[in-house]
Amino acid sequence: SDTDVMNEGFEIIERETDRLSKMVEELLDFSRYISGRITLKKDRFDITSTCEDVFKQMKPRAMKESIHLINEINEEVVLITADEDRLRQVLINLIDNAIKFTDADGWVLFEARKNFPNYEMIISDNGVGMDENELALAKEKFYKGKHSNSHSGLGLSIADEIVKLHSGTIQIVSEKSVGTTIRIIIPLGSEADA
Repeated sequence: SDTDVMNEGFEIIERETDRLSKMVEELLDFSRYISGRITLKKDRFDITSTCEDVFKQMKPRAMKESIHLINEINEEVVLITADEDRLRQVLINLIDNAIKFTDADGWVLFEARKNFPNYEMIISDNGVGMDENELALAKEKFYKGKHSNSHSGLGLSIADEIVKLHSGTIQIVSEKSVGTTIRIIIPLGSEADA
């Protein structure tokens, strides 16, 4: 009969449902990758515009957590041939992680620019960071960090697989209690993509 207790219970159920739903999605996604059933749906699009959209999408999430999300996306139109939805998924996942592992009043920086022959997207934070042992395992399947905010341990490995399918790489630099920088490098392809 206590409304506050009931509402708190509903919030817990909702959070757990979201967490489990995300975990199931990640498992399904990952099973597709390891069985080789995933195919990219490549189209020509402006990657700069996609980055701007993702920034706008993640801004309210950052504000809710009292994190300063900083936009350093170069405004130049850059056309690439890639799977826009999958790259968007990578960016959302990595920015979400950066927010999750950064304390209130911290910052997350999203940079994106053409650095021919590649397009680079860089997500940096001044969050909890990882030590050398965690960093070595970060892209491993099902590896969960030591931090209490760690979930299924699939997000980064899925992001890594998507980027590899685009012939790209993910580089991670991190220091415990200092922060993490993740650099996504996607080849532009031919001169026509430049």
